Amino acid sequence: MSEINIHSQSTKVGSISFNERPKHLYAERTATGFNLKIPAEIGLRSNLRDQPRLTINNIRFVLSVENDSKYLEVGRLHYDNFYSAFVTREIPSVGMVEWELMWSSTLQALLAIERCRRGKAPRLHVSFKAELCRIIICEHWQDHGRTAREKFDVCTAPERISGETSIIYPGDVWEMMIQKLLAESWDDPFLTLLPLRSLLSPKT
Repeated sequence: MSEINIHSQSTKVGSISFNERPKHLYAERTATGFNLKIPAEIGLRSNLRDQPRLTINNIRFVLSVENDSKYLEVGRLHYDNFYSAFVTREIPSVGMVEWELMWSSTLQALLAIERCRRGKAPRLHVSFKAELCRIIICEHWQDHGRTAREKFDVCTAPERISGETSIIYPGDVWEMMIQKLLAESWDDPFLTLLPLRSLLSPKT
């Protein structure tokens, strides 16, 4: 597992883990490139009922590969939803749950990864940014208490967080995914100019 720790004011409150040993990498061809499902898990420290609940949103990733001792960006991933911590009656803890991240990119990005990995296991450098908030339950009375009270979830001002890690996938699993994409992209004019097949490591 490759991990990014989530901190709030120097205290660890959660983490994001990437599975580096998947049996398969699921990808599908699109009109402009491909969608690749990145297997991951996420967790935030749970909290007791009626206490401020941690939530993370505006989650963004930048994926890069190392090229001549520099990082070459190959794509970005923006998670449109948010994730909130569990509410528990027990001692607060960090519980990890499966998390589906879908990376949309182009065949040119795939070509760059193949060129830089040179037949070795692919290493993707991942930088992470997000906003960490706390949800507070507030109660409101209308008409000076003559009507039933209402409860609202109020989000605090965001705390900006960041981190980075590297994901290394098995070479054979990666190449199986690429072969599938190539089979679905046989009519793409880009491949006739810069064939990806020549970059794949030879089978032994």
